[in-house]
Amino acid sequence: MIDFETIAKAPVATEPFSYFACENVLSADTLKAVGADFPQITRPGIFTLSDLTYGPNFARLIHEINAPELEDIMQDKFGVDLSDKPIMITIRGHCQRKDGRIHTDSKDKIVTCLLYLNDPVWGEQGGRLRLLRNGEDLNSTIAEV
Repeated sequence: MIDFETIAKAPVATEPFSYFACENVLSADTLKAVGADFPQITRPGIFTLSDLTYGPNFARLIHEINAPELEDIMQDKFGVDLSDKPIMITIRGHCQRKDGRIHTDSKDKIVTCLLYLNDPVWGEQGGRLRLLRNGEDLNSTIAEV
């Protein structure tokens, strides 16, 4: 399901911190199948997998996220050993206005991966991820997804 080659080939920027972004890591057919099996989430917030019920295609995607191949790619890209580190997977179905606040990941996180499952025809209005140079200026954008 996941195009690991696309992820592996994506260049890593290192300033002011290491990150990368890539598109189309799921084919259109895969995205449609995963979307059909996505958990029914009716409220905003972040949920753990154990809080949700979902179908087999979504389960298969989660299995691939947990696979050693993705871990190996992240280790190579960021020069870290993740072999004895836990993976935490959370799912978000709906955003709310307060989700747009500036925030940084906790110091306990070694690598954060975000996978957006938006339909390709979804417009840009309604949200985007901005990577910022600092924790104070929403317009000090490094990259935008």
